Amino acid sequence: MDVDKMDLVGTIAYDRDFFDISKSLVVCGFTINGRIKLNGGVGLKVDYGHMKTGLGNGAHKSETRCSTAGKGTVVFAIPYAQATLTGELALDLGVTKGGGGVEGQLVRFTLPATSESMTDSSCGGVYLKMEGLAGKV
Repeated sequence: MDVDKMDLVGTIAYDRDFFDISKSLVVCGFTINGRIKLNGGVGLKVDYGHMKTGLGNGAHKSETRCSTAGKGTVVFAIPYAQATLTGELALDLGVTKGGGGVEGQLVRFTLPATSESMTDSSCGGVYLKMEGLAGKV
């Protein structure tokens, strides 16, 4: 289920930088800048909406009992905690700066809870999802 396509989406979050270290070094008249940063956060995403065709990713996405006409609704609450590490290295040539960076998600825990109400039945569930060591360059 793509929860970002729901009728009502709300998010509350608290983010914190644990450390942010920047250093500069001059080598042969050129400045090399480096930075490393660790931040994390906790939050809660809450969603409510009607089940619509194309919204879900399961077999029920086109069933009539789940459609808006069938009054099928779904409610989500997704608490999460995460930590991210970022590193950058750049060469400063006066008006031009070039370099590269890496951002890595160290860990992310989510605990999605869902409740689905259809015309003939209802169901719910709570799942623990853990992600780690993901990133981009």
